[in-house]
Amino acid sequence: MSREMKDSGVEWIGEIPKDWKLQRVKNAFIRKKTEAHQEDPVVLSLARMGVKVRDLSKNEGQIAESYYNYNPVESGDLLLNPMDLYSGANCSVSMVELKLIQSMQKKGENQQVILTTHSPLLASVVELNNLLLIQNRKAFSMREGETMLDSSDYKFLERYLDATKANLFFAKGVIIVEGPGEALLLPTLAKLLNRNLTDYGISIVDVKSTGLRRYARIFQRKEGDKINIPVSCITDRDVMPECAPAICIDEKYEDRDNWPKKNRKWKVESEIKDKEKYIQEIEKKANGQNVKTFIPEQWTLEYELAANGLGEEMLQTIATMLAEKIQDKEKNEEKKAELLEKYRKEYNEYQNKEAKASYVYSFFSHKLVSKAEFAQQFSFDLENIFKGKQVEEIVTVLPNYLVKAIEYVTTKSEGI
Repeated sequence: MSREMKDSGVEWIGEIPKDWKLQRVKNAFIRKKTEAHQEDPVVLSLARMGVKVRDLSKNEGQIAESYYNYNPVESGDLLLNPMDLYSGANCSVSMVELKLIQSMQKKGENQQVILTTHSPLLASVVELNNLLLIQNRKAFSMREGETMLDSSDYKFLERYLDATKANLFFAKGVIIVEGPGEALLLPTLAKLLNRNLTDYGISIVDVKSTGLRRYARIFQRKEGDKINIPVSCITDRDVMPECAPAICIDEKYEDRDNWPKKNRKWKVESEIKDKEKYIQEIEKKANGQNVKTFIPEQWTLEYELAANGLGEEMLQTIATMLAEKIQDKEKNEEKKAELLEKYRKEYNEYQNKEAKASYVYSFFSHKLVSKAEFAQQFSFDLENIFKGKQVEEIVTVLPNYLVKAIEYVTTKSEGI
């Protein structure tokens, strides 16, 4: 017996049984927002292969200070990671599918294939020339001649635009950074500013200190409608204060006569004759349309954090990290207290903000602490430092260029 059918109202779906209804997938689920409130809960981890119980005794990976307010999980619950959903990180694509896509792009073949996807992995294997970005029912071709990219940019991006960066095509806003420090810290800073990047659909793309301008120009058109996706480019200014060479590189540089006469890779503030022009030269490399560059007052991320008033808090994180190399927990705590006392004493011996911040940065320049590992740990520490504090108070000790970069993408974002 045939079922009575009705028009679904969606052209590509066609007819559906009369007793069926059409609704958005998100309306079929309820997001649980309860809290466990257990002192010693069994902690689960959502991995690519499923859910597993975490062994906290191994002290591996990211460990929360408390799991008291975490969400409880019951049998039958559907567990989803919002960032993975947004970036498509958990979408499995077979090697056969990837090879098929690559073969379809061979030059000289008379064929046309239209494939839609929300997978950064698939987007990363399609040549940039063959991509179309759809936003607000408008199609923006990535073909050479349509964007502000030149031929060398396309060759560069063909090689380096991988799945970890291709999520920029699916974002409502993009923050392009040049290192793991910014990539790891920015989500926490945004959360503290009540601008959770996941909620706003913002992707962070770490281009590893190369090609920031090239990635930015993906979003810049030669003519016609503009891509209405805000892009914040965060780059270092790379100009040291006068005291930094001696503190961060070598004590002998306290005497300028000892500075390298040739092939010096660093410069100091007094060597920048026109600060405003210097900033403009950096900005114009990527600025244009909805792309905006944000630059620190002086040097690097870590220096700026210390110079803005977080120096002692950074030293506490550094002392904790270095003390954790000792396996004995009791001795670990003793070592942490000892190191922190030493670092604070040395820090306070410096007379001005520039020297104090340079001292903090010396832990990174002398390779005593990894920038990435520090950023990961400091992001947790910042949540505790600013717990219960108002945004108005928090912004006073955060580098202004980072605050402005976050505000830019979360204020202007409209979405795909």
